[in-house]
Amino acid sequence: MKYLDPIIEIYLNLIKAQRNDIRKYFNGLVTKVAASECPCIMIGIDNTEVNESNNVDDEHRLNLILVLVTDIRQNYEDSVRIDNGVNKVQDILIGRESNLKLKSNSILNIIRTNVDADSTYNLRTDLGEITVATPKEITVGRLAEHWSTEGTINFQAHFSQER
Repeated sequence: MKYLDPIIEIYLNLIKAQRNDIRKYFNGLVTKVAASECPCIMIGIDNTEVNESNNVDDEHRLNLILVLVTDIRQNYEDSVRIDNGVNKVQDILIGRESNLKLKSNSILNIIRTNVDADSTYNLRTDLGEITVATPKEITVGRLAEHWSTEGTINFQAHFSQER
């Protein structure tokens, strides 16, 4: 049985609640994505730091990476489709309204407006750390001899846990 991280699941559910155009969600980073599953989102844990908070609690700090894949193909000959894929990455990840505010359903807005990601476990999105969004990437290697149009958001979450 595949391990599904509960912290990742919380963030995936926050996004699912506001986006109906994402075809597939992955708990963890995956290398193989079918073109029919695009656009898809995957979230993985880059690293976890645990420090003593007090005599009975530990503070957990997680660096998470969200990857959005909008297109997978065997060649990049069709520049119109490439441009559309890159534009879609930018719109989904960091799309803005004409007044410069993030669109309410942009992934960056969803992450940053859900500071209390889960109040039951005191899981919080850490706005004090820099959130890095890379809206345009064309990479080789997700599948052998395939290209993918992707974007990433790196962000941090934290919670306290009794030892």
